Amino acid sequence: MGKGVAFGSVGSSGGILILWDKRVWEGELVESGEQCITCKLTCLDQNLTWYLTIVYAKCKRMERRDLWCELGAMRSLCEGKNKLFINQWGMPEFSNCIEEVELIDPPFFGQSFTWRRGENHTTTSRIDRIMLFFSMGGTLHPH
Repeated sequence: MGKGVAFGSVGSSGGILILWDKRVWEGELVESGEQCITCKLTCLDQNLTWYLTIVYAKCKRMERRDLWCELGAMRSLCEGKNKLFINQWGMPEFSNCIEEVELIDPPFFGQSFTWRRGENHTTTSRIDRIMLFFSMGGTLHPH
C-alpha cells in the first residue's frame, strides 16, 4: 500500500523518510543532498503534480551554506511569482535563500512555538515550517 524514499542519517542527524500511499500518489526521487531531499508527487486520479522538499539543516551556520546552494538549484524545478519576505533575526542567509527561491509562508494555526528549552521554557522557537511555491497561477487555500 505504501511507498517511499529514505535519506539515511549523517552524523548525529536522524535522517528523513518520505512515505506516500501508492494507490493515490506516484512518487519519484528528484534530488537528494546532504541536508535535503526532493520528491515529485503526482496524484493518480487528478491532474496534480507537486514537488516536496524536506530539509534537515545542520546546526552550525557554516555547515548550512551548502544547503542554500542546494535549495537555490531546486528553484529550477518550477516557476512562479509569489515571494516570501521575512525578517528573521539572526538568519539573513536563510531569509535571502527563501526570497530567491520565491517561497511563501502559509498561515500558521496552532501553538506559536514548536520547540522549547529550559526549566520554564525560557527559550522557544518555531523550527518546524512549511513553505510553498506556486507556479502558473496556483492558489493557496489555508483551511
